[in-house]
Amino acid sequence: MEASQTNTIEALASETVVGNQDSPTEKTARFYQTCISVVVDGRDQRAGYREAFQQAGVYWPDFGPKDSDAYVVAAKVYASFLYSSMLDIRRVESFTGEVYLSMKPAQAINVWKRNWDRFQNNDGAYRDYYENSCAAYASRVIGTVDFDTFVDIEIEMFHKLLLQEHFEEVVVLGNLSQLGDIMRPASAKKLTAFVADTYNLTVLTPVHVKGLRYMRNFAKLVEELGHEKVIFYLGWLILQVLWRGLDKHMNALWYKQFGVRASALNSKPQEVDCLEQTENLLGWALFYRFTRDSSGQSTERMSVMAKRLGRAFKRVVAYNKWLVNISLTEKNFTELLFYRKLLSEDKLRQRLGNIKEMTDSAVANWLAVAETRRTLSEDDWDDMRTFYIRDIRTTGKYSVYNKERHDLRAAPLFGELPLFGEGLTDAANYGALGMLIGAAAVELIVHAVPGHRKSVFDKHVSCYFDNSETPPNFARDHFYRSVAVDIVYQVFKAAASDAAKGQDLKDFDRDQTFFQMMCYLLCEGHAKEIPEAELNCNQGVKDSRIFGTVFGCPRGSPMNPRHKCRL
Repeated sequence: MEASQTNTIEALASETVVGNQDSPTEKTARFYQTCISVVVDGRDQRAGYREAFQQAGVYWPDFGPKDSDAYVVAAKVYASFLYSSMLDIRRVESFTGEVYLSMKPAQAINVWKRNWDRFQNNDGAYRDYYENSCAAYASRVIGTVDFDTFVDIEIEMFHKLLLQEHFEEVVVLGNLSQLGDIMRPASAKKLTAFVADTYNLTVLTPVHVKGLRYMRNFAKLVEELGHEKVIFYLGWLILQVLWRGLDKHMNALWYKQFGVRASALNSKPQEVDCLEQTENLLGWALFYRFTRDSSGQSTERMSVMAKRLGRAFKRVVAYNKWLVNISLTEKNFTELLFYRKLLSEDKLRQRLGNIKEMTDSAVANWLAVAETRRTLSEDDWDDMRTFYIRDIRTTGKYSVYNKERHDLRAAPLFGELPLFGEGLTDAANYGALGMLIGAAAVELIVHAVPGHRKSVFDKHVSCYFDNSETPPNFARDHFYRSVAVDIVYQVFKAAASDAAKGQDLKDFDRDQTFFQMMCYLLCEGHAKEIPEAELNCNQGVKDSRIFGTVFGCPRGSPMNPRHKCRL
């Protein structure tokens, strides 16, 4: 199911004819097409990337200049490439308009550790990978930092920086002059000069520091190993993050060593790598042509469905008096298509209008996008941000619940097959996209329960979890569907037109089609996560008052139990 969606985006990005680059769509398409020419077609631009990384202070697989500063290099890497290695240091303009310097741990070392685990007890394989990496990136092994020195540095990095904590606490420094509280004065002076020049910050700019223990450990590493060794490893980490988007040979090396990710089942992994890179850097601009071409009757029908379901769930909340202090508004549902409505071409022009024209240089395009992106406010970028391609690669389920905004948001292709179609029956559309909306509505209600009412809520819903036969980490998804299924079904029955009867499937009537779509699209999951996909589906429908009747399940049978859970 993800294959059709990935291929649709890929086709639109590939087939967009790039003219005078007047529109964000054309610039975005050119960015993607240039990536393809490098990663898929094999045009060699490694020299350009090496030069760009050296400009940012990264000289891997060599040590850099003696006077380099690890904090400044970390900040330069993000400013240049919009990816972080060991420290995430950048300017932030918050939703309230406050401007500050943000410093927090980056996740690259945690991500790399998961790949590193494959080399445990096999030094020979790790040595080969390291030396092959040197050859792929720098076209040489002789003269680079040797493997044994690299391993000694890495051991110290893992010891100090792999911390089992979430870094939630934020310490606010009053201004840039207080950076000396968390690093040596020389580093503080250099970092202040860099961020002031790059982001046009004054010395009075506050600093938000997250992960103080991590920051202290990083400072100890600099003290014990020296800046050049820390920067060397910083370079290794950032290249592990970016390997697949820089060059065909490095892309092949990565997949040879770590295997093809889920995306290979959907499309060529290299094409998906370029889609993911384009999305990470340009956000919703990747999907604008799709939303422009696909809006219309489909969008209107989705809006009508969302409004009907919204009214039904508002009635459920009102009826269940124990759900006090919880309210659903029409806006929770009508903004399902928030992104299609918000990001017109004019809006994208406002945000991306300063990006230079894209060229046939992948690295120049990357740097040009980064230059514009780093000046956007959090508000502007939050509107544009999307991780849709990454989600296709890494998750096995659809969802329209947005955890950051605590609202319903549909991803780019959720208004198309296989979730919704203008030519599909109401049964198919409500069974697929309608159930997504319904499950998200239940999740919205759960997250709206006040802390002091959690115990009351848990008592009312305990039946769903006590009777679940699936692992606890999946039981909550089944709970959302179990609560939603009959509510969505009733809305479907009220909305279904008699004219649609002629469109029933050959072997299933409308009611059966509703449940078939729900199970097929929403409950299967990846085999590695849920060994028994049938069990996964059953947990979502066995408490339905309707399912057993529709499919003729005897009362008291596993799929039509005498005692059914109720909200």
